[in-house]
Amino acid sequence: MYTFTAADGSVIDTIDTNASALAYDNTASGLTAGTVQAALDEVVTAIDDVNDAAATVNLIDNNDGSVTLVKADGTQVAVAKADITANGDGTYTFTNNDGSM
Repeated sequence: MYTFTAADGSVIDTIDTNASALAYDNTASGLTAGTVQAALDEVVTAIDDVNDAAATVNLIDNNDGSVTLVKADGTQVAVAKADITANGDGTYTFTNNDGSM
């Protein structure tokens, strides 16, 4: 917060620069937040939701050259290990049988 005072000590104006006081234009982002603080909180919540969703996926080795990905809701998909490429950074690329990703 900044307070501007005159030479006689009287307050001319006060500007609140806290994130909760600053307006946020959410037009481009699609966020619902109207302040910078609310936008930050909304992004953190979205990241937490993604991390929670990722943590609910189980990988089962079928011991037949494939693995099965199982989501928390029970949805499953089997993937041939030969169609998975390690990117070397902890991520993997899956290539469909037709060569597309």
